[in-house]
Amino acid sequence: AEQVRINARRGERERRAARSWFSAARPFTPDKQGRVAIPQTLREYASLERDVMVLGVDNRIELWSPARWREHEALGQADISSGEGLADVGVI
Repeated sequence: AEQVRINARRGERERRAARSWFSAARPFTPDKQGRVAIPQTLREYASLERDVMVLGVDNRIELWSPARWREHEALGQADISSGEGLADVGVI
């Protein structure tokens, strides 16, 4: 989020991207059982239907549809297996 805010100062294109990025954010308060409602727009964006995977990613959580996660994870595993370019992002 901080990097998006910084980049938004560069020009109109970056400001439009920041508006789009932040417009999807919603405040929430968990109910008494600790549950949160995911707005319909975000469920549609993430293709969330009945089953949802909750993943811990560094310092945040991500919600994925199981099918989309399997596709994404296969790409990530292939990237790790190839090792190509991973030093640039600090993985190797």
